[in-house]
Amino acid sequence: MTISKKQELKQAAIKLFADQGYHHTSIQQIAKTATISKGAFYNHFDSKEQLFIELMKNHHEELYQKLDSLHLSTSLNKKEVFTKKLEIELEQIHQNRSFLLIMFKEFPHKNDDVMSKMNEDFRTRIIRRHKDELLEVYGDQIETMVWDLTIILEGMMKEYISLIVFQGITISIKKLTNFVVAHMDTLAASIVDMEPILNEELLCSSNQSSLLSIPEQLDDVLSMIKPTVESLSISDNEKAKLLDCLTNLRRECQQEHPALYLIEALSLYLKKQPELEKKIIHFEKLVDNLIEGEK
Repeated sequence: MTISKKQELKQAAIKLFADQGYHHTSIQQIAKTATISKGAFYNHFDSKEQLFIELMKNHHEELYQKLDSLHLSTSLNKKEVFTKKLEIELEQIHQNRSFLLIMFKEFPHKNDDVMSKMNEDFRTRIIRRHKDELLEVYGDQIETMVWDLTIILEGMMKEYISLIVFQGITISIKKLTNFVVAHMDTLAASIVDMEPILNEELLCSSNQSSLLSIPEQLDDVLSMIKPTVESLSISDNEKAKLLDCLTNLRRECQQEHPALYLIEALSLYLKKQPELEKKIIHFEKLVDNLIEGEK
């Protein structure tokens, strides 16, 4: 299958960035590798920075799509879905480690630029997804300790990811995923009666810049509900109604001044499905936080 010239430019850029670094790669070199003129480069991208930003967006969106398309089915229980999602994350990191190395080395954490901000937003979204997935798997018994478990999970993932990306170590992703989940099982069972160290309020107050805004959190929660709706054992007609309801709810939340009565009505309809009730309650709490913040 032939690829577009824009895609050729992306592929050329990834190779050159990996070989000699982002800052030492010129637009002229990228264009030459893609066998077009420097002038033709600007038909596709305004700058080298815009090209790299699009590469980052592609990487992030590809992972989100893979995670959101993993439907809960009769062949996969909640634990297996959680395990598979971690495996997908780690596998994508392993496959794209050259590109990730560029991101980490050339755009270090805390730099005040668009790309560093994108990286931080992506990291925050993944952390929140992990938190919600842990609640989904282990239930109410870990609710008070969920942020502590989430941070432990992030720490485990970070150290292995560092070995994969920075040292180029090849690890069995399936074996690693099973190892991580086994340890989360042990921790989830052992902390039931312990007092939490972390909570959302503490995390928000300590690092405002690394946490998503309430509207961003709302969008994330709704995007994670869609696969659950698609996996429900109900008629196609009823499923279509729920998906339409979810789409309208997401659209309304993106408005500058969302209609709260409409959000309440749509939420109530979705909440009639037992499998969605807990997720919608979480969504409603975020809506309440949004309202409080606007007062």
